[in-house]
Amino acid sequence: MRLHGTNRVMLMVHTDCGAYGGLQAFGGNEEREAANHESELRSAAGFLKSNIPAIDVECYYLKFTGVWAVEAA
Repeated sequence: MRLHGTNRVMLMVHTDCGAYGGLQAFGGNEEREAANHESELRSAAGFLKSNIPAIDVECYYLKFTGVWAVEAA
């Protein structure tokens, strides 16, 4: 932040991510996968905001059908 004057962080997760075991880990259920990823994004955003209050955090869920913004709490 000091070096580049960073004031915004963009967090992204995507569907069928191998780090989570892919869509298969959610039984092929896209809604369950999306709910998990939304929860993960909110958790990560909350962690950043609690440790760096001055930072703006934007959260995105990337699907094959588009990009969805997730409101950080």
